[in-house]
Amino acid sequence: MTPEELIADYKAYLAAFNAKSLDEIKEHLSPDCTVYFKGERIAKSRDDMLPTYSAHWKKWPTPIELLDIHPIASGVRTMLRDWDNRKDMEVEYFYNDKNLQIRHNIKEPIPFDNEDLRVEVEAADAAIRKLNAE
Repeated sequence: MTPEELIADYKAYLAAFNAKSLDEIKEHLSPDCTVYFKGERIAKSRDDMLPTYSAHWKKWPTPIELLDIHPIASGVRTMLRDWDNRKDMEVEYFYNDKNLQIRHNIKEPIPFDNEDLRVEVEAADAAIRKLNAE
């Protein structure tokens, strides 16, 4: 897949996640997909993974926000915002030769608070004002 195709596929996967559609999510995952959290394997297959989605949605219903995405070798690196848990997460998604996700690497979650958000909003507002002034 091209970098653009990897990004488009990931965005479709995230849309399926936020729509709470297990059928659509399954279309993006290899049966052999694994999940690692801070280096430790927590799911060894798609069958292990699928029940965790419903459990997640039940506990934390707010959609996950994509803050940033970049193509990497055979995948994408994302920065995601989990509003319910007030954490940002760097996650790498790797694809196999069938264009299916084969591995999720979830890095250390980064807590954020209201002050962090205030600083982000001020920086974004300043950037927008600068663009508008040009």
